[in-house]
Amino acid sequence: MEFPELMDAVTQAVGQPLSTTLKRAIAQYPERVEGAIQYFKQQQQRRKIGNPIGYLYTAIMEGWQVSVASEKLAVPQGFRQWFDWAKAQGVAIAAMMMDGVHHTLHTEHGWMLTKRAMQDYPVLAKT
Repeated sequence: MEFPELMDAVTQAVGQPLSTTLKRAIAQYPERVEGAIQYFKQQQQRRKIGNPIGYLYTAIMEGWQVSVASEKLAVPQGFRQWFDWAKAQGVAIAAMMMDGVHHTLHTEHGWMLTKRAMQDYPVLAKT
């Protein structure tokens, strides 16, 4: 059975054509692919991965995925751009981890979950 959407997602993650071995791993364990991609991307942010295809193959075969604890510790994607904007607009003052969850200090509402702050105060497009 083929999984074109998973093959496309893996191709995009590794940035190169897939090996036959990696395609077989995707077909054998389709339920592990999304978690393996998330784990791969997390590790890529931390260090250079010399053989992305081999790394992702192993991640799929061994069922690697981002742990809930480490997911909580992650700074939300796009935070730096959002925080620079929010600070310039006078919406946010500071940000930090509290109990393993990222928070932002809002000028009027105090500390709030950063993901919530980013949703409530989206960066406005420049006109």
